Amino acid sequence: MEKAILAAIKLPNQRNFENLLKEAENLCAAADINIVMTMVQSSRFIDPHTAFREGKLAELKTGVLAHDVSLVVFLNNLSIYATSKISEAVGVKVIDRTTLILDIFEKRAQSKEAKLQVELARLKYDLPKVLKTSKDTDRSRGGVTNRGVGEIRSSLIKKTMQKRIVDLQKAIKDIDQKRVLKSRKRQNSGLKKVALVGYTNAGKSSLMNALLEFNGSKDKSTEAKDMLFATVDSLSRKISYHNRAFILFDTVGFVSDLPHDLVAAFRSTLSAVLEADLLLMVIDYANPFYLEQKFITYEVLKDLNAEHIPVIEVYNKVDLTISKHEYPHMISAKTKEGLEELMNDIVNTLYPLEAVKDLYLPYTQSFLLDRFAYGLKIDILEKDENGYHLKIAGQKKIIDNFLSYLTKN
Repeated sequence: MEKAILAAIKLPNQRNFENLLKEAENLCAAADINIVMTMVQSSRFIDPHTAFREGKLAELKTGVLAHDVSLVVFLNNLSIYATSKISEAVGVKVIDRTTLILDIFEKRAQSKEAKLQVELARLKYDLPKVLKTSKDTDRSRGGVTNRGVGEIRSSLIKKTMQKRIVDLQKAIKDIDQKRVLKSRKRQNSGLKKVALVGYTNAGKSSLMNALLEFNGSKDKSTEAKDMLFATVDSLSRKISYHNRAFILFDTVGFVSDLPHDLVAAFRSTLSAVLEADLLLMVIDYANPFYLEQKFITYEVLKDLNAEHIPVIEVYNKVDLTISKHEYPHMISAKTKEGLEELMNDIVNTLYPLEAVKDLYLPYTQSFLLDRFAYGLKIDILEKDENGYHLKIAGQKKIIDNFLSYLTKN
């Protein structure tokens, strides 16, 4: 693992600063970075040139030499100019928090879409900083000629990066359109969609695996790892329970202060959230800051315009705690505690029995039995030489969809 110093500016009235430091350490661990020293400076503002003030910067250089580290990670987001000046002063590479997150995403991304999303996010994050640094550097050189060269250089950088951003957005849009077509096919069958959301490392992948195992499936979502951003790609599995089924999506976890551009860039990867009929918000109940993490998750959902989607809060990892509050769903993906009650709640929320209909279905249209098998409760009362006498129950709109097929054919 690469050795590093974690550096941070503590600003006035900054809440949960210790939690942010701990989270930064976990992010570093997820990037195979070993933090050997933490250095904090309390300040009213972040120095735009070197972040730390002169004395603290000298102390940082001493720490770099004493601990023989090759990297400094700043908890705060910095300009490219600032990271460059700090690196020059201490003699090793310097990155900020968002760059660290992007590095982790880049390592974890497996699908083509996720890789495109990471590149897009990095370009969107770097573009304004690259332009500002280029202009500031050229101004500092002085002279009419230099300013002209600087403007040309900035223009070329901007043009190249913006073209790549447009190309990436188009490629991602093409992938997204294919997903929409698949989604429409699911909607026609009445098959519902459930998305796992929550703070990173809350146990979403573990819960998906536990629900699959609970229902007798040998399929797994992914290897569940105790680290931040273990899942970057959006994964989906079909789960059946008591003649009901739904598609369960595992999504990338959230963190505090995630830049809006980063959220926007991963909007397509998070489309499973926007298209879901129900969200399972997985909360790490064993984490002392679980309420803060729940608040952050709701804030990100708001940023995604997903706050209108029904939510079931799932308090995971109760096996790691002693005292327990009385939340509706206290579960353990590890021990399977509370999974049956959770499954019943999911199914009853997705497929409420709003209406019942008796009808006759000719054998020529028996394909409807398969198409709506997981969206409706279908009972065959009797059959004759031409077809079935059925009783169907479920949501009114799904029954209406079933009847529309029957009428058209």
